[in-house]
Amino acid sequence: MNLLKTSLILFAAITSLNGWAHNIPPEVHSFVNTRKQCDHFRSEPRDIGDDAEVKERREFLLKMTKRYCAGTDRRLSVLRNKYRNNRQVLTILDEFDDAIELPDKK
Repeated sequence: MNLLKTSLILFAAITSLNGWAHNIPPEVHSFVNTRKQCDHFRSEPRDIGDDAEVKERREFLLKMTKRYCAGTDRRLSVLRNKYRNNRQVLTILDEFDDAIELPDKK
């Protein structure tokens, strides 16, 4: 009986999460996916050294960070403003830091 109750609770939780994901606007869903990729590559350790493999890895991480992070500060700000009355979307967006991009060097 306890196993059945636990299974039903788990099923209800999964079902409600799936329904919740369907209510997210596509542009928010897209942002979340991109920003999570950005955060992944930002958090990767940058090894120090002149070894070719280490340099290649650093270049790859920099390239991926630029690809996924560029423009996300602005996108986050725009989405927060656009959905300022949507508590569900704001809760999702609150997971992300406001400013993670480095300023442009001119």
